[in-house]
Amino acid sequence: SAGIPVFVETHTQSTNSNGLVSLEIGMGTALIGTFSSINWANGPYFIQTEVDPSGGSNYSVMGVTELISVPYALYSANAQVSGFSHYIG
Repeated sequence: SAGIPVFVETHTQSTNSNGLVSLEIGMGTALIGTFSSINWANGPYFIQTEVDPSGGSNYSVMGVTELISVPYALYSANAQVSGFSHYIG
């Protein structure tokens, strides 16, 4: 989906013998924003994957996928706990 990027990063990984690569989002070299500052409640957000097989920066888009949030996770970020006590001893 077209939109303003809130986080952009690059990775310089190599593929394994099967041509697969594993990346951890948020652990690359950040170009725009920081992963930890994304306000997930302001979504929807999409991930766009680009690659340059020659290792340069002439990227081709490989795909765009919506990142789906778990509603309970969004709710728990703002949930208030009341009437709860904890005793250890």
